[in-house]
Amino acid sequence: ASSDYPLRDVYKRQLIGGGRGPAYPYISLAKAVDRLDLLRQNNMGRVTAPPLAFYKALGFQGETGPSRQTLSALNQYGLIEYVGRGDNRNVRLSSLAQRIIFDKIPNSVERAEALREAALLPIIFGKLWEAGYRPPLAPDYVLETFLVRDNGYNEASALNVVNVYK
Repeated sequence: ASSDYPLRDVYKRQLIGGGRGPAYPYISLAKAVDRLDLLRQNNMGRVTAPPLAFYKALGFQGETGPSRQTLSALNQYGLIEYVGRGDNRNVRLSSLAQRIIFDKIPNSVERAEALREAALLPIIFGKLWEAGYRPPLAPDYVLETFLVRDNGYNEASALNVVNVYK
């Protein structure tokens, strides 16, 4: 049966478990940095703690879709690290995140470099950058075509990726 539809098999291999499209950050880097600052304000800048503690410090009631998506976005930007596995998994801010949130020097070159590094860590953002989609950006429909046709995103997700990438 699957050999009758070889293109379907190729498409399935590009998807992430359960038929979801490729991953992308739920929030922009600017919002992710705002969340880092919130974590710093709540004394989570240098601690290792269970995910629930991070959710609460971010203002969520607990583990919800948005709280998990936010932590996932921070992970995709390289701003958090997971320590351990399963029920013993903890979270901490990465050294990249610490370089961003603890650098208070106006117009800091080091902070700007850390932000650029974080911006390009999500796989799809690195692909967009390498494909030449840099400021000034091409029209949205050009980016959407690249995402849908060449990278396996559905149209709704492509719109979200474009908005977050901008």
